[in-house]
Amino acid sequence: MILVIDALNRHRFGSVLDDMYKLRARVFKDRMGWDVKVRNGREFDLFDDLDPAYLVALDDDYQVVGCNRMLQTTGPHMLADVFQDILCGEPPLRSATVWENTRFCIDTDRIKRKNDGRSVSYTACELMAGIAEYAYDSGISDVISVVDPAMDRILWTVSSSAATMPPATISAKPCRWAKPRRSPLSATSQRNGSTASAPSQVSPATSSRTRIPLPKPSPHGVKARTSHPT
Repeated sequence: MILVIDALNRHRFGSVLDDMYKLRARVFKDRMGWDVKVRNGREFDLFDDLDPAYLVALDDDYQVVGCNRMLQTTGPHMLADVFQDILCGEPPLRSATVWENTRFCIDTDRIKRKNDGRSVSYTACELMAGIAEYAYDSGISDVISVVDPAMDRILWTVSSSAATMPPATISAKPCRWAKPRRSPLSATSQRNGSTASAPSQVSPATSSRTRIPLPKPSPHGVKARTSHPT
């Protein structure tokens, strides 16, 4: 299940958010070794103070197994304020209907340890379907993100799996990818779709141009079992 937490309902899900920040610390700091700030075992940055929306993947025991963060581009966001160098002098994207997706991560250790049939790919697909559904329901036309070459390969894999894996079926318009020139990171944009985030510091690498087609829209819309309590 995908739980949507935003400024309107976050007071009801303090423990879920706490587990999400702990997961981000384990993934980005401990496992990936990225240069992120961790306090008391929780990864939290200045963009978390801007009332973003979080999509949190929960397993059958209602434990956090994945998450990502959605933030409007009308104010501060990572592509404009952290990764501006990859824009090659172009102005950052700013629009009420263009949102940025960051801090996409999955608790691979818990998923593998529990061994209940849920796979890492399934969870990734479910999160991506949830992003597409959230975008569709919220009037978001494009979702942008910064990814490294390794995430490019993951996106290809997850997109392929999503085409045939119920109930996390993505229903969205064709994606649109924007690749800056000669950059170690890639800024991607997908119309009514989803991408994955890069850390605040990534070792230089060369990323190839990537375009991931989405499955054809389902007549019943996105099936990500998304819950958005108010």
